[in-house]
Amino acid sequence: MKIWQGCFFAESCLMESHQMSRKEISGVGVMKRNRHEIIYDILTICVRGANKTKIVYDGNLNFRTTNHYLNELIKSQFINIERGEYCTTQRGISLLESMNQVNAKLYGSDKIQPATS
Repeated sequence: MKIWQGCFFAESCLMESHQMSRKEISGVGVMKRNRHEIIYDILTICVRGANKTKIVYDGNLNFRTTNHYLNELIKSQFINIERGEYCTTQRGISLLESMNQVNAKLYGSDKIQPATS
């Protein structure tokens, strides 16, 4: 575990790019992300610290949706605000690691495949 600008930082939790292509359903188009994928994306973006605009753009979300999830993640202590940036807490990093483990067992991959809409 390393500390980076006051935020907890775990290299194993970072994805090379959190906007990877989404699996398509047989000709129907791109599926919407589910709640878990959005939470995973936000937690991953905030590992190094991020302002709200970065979360909106990198997470491919709108401000209304972002506000809802940020409030929920702060309340659950998965994210906190440090020096004006949202940072994933140790509890949030633990959740990311757990999500990676579950996904590895289900899909043989260590990363959730977030959507790009």
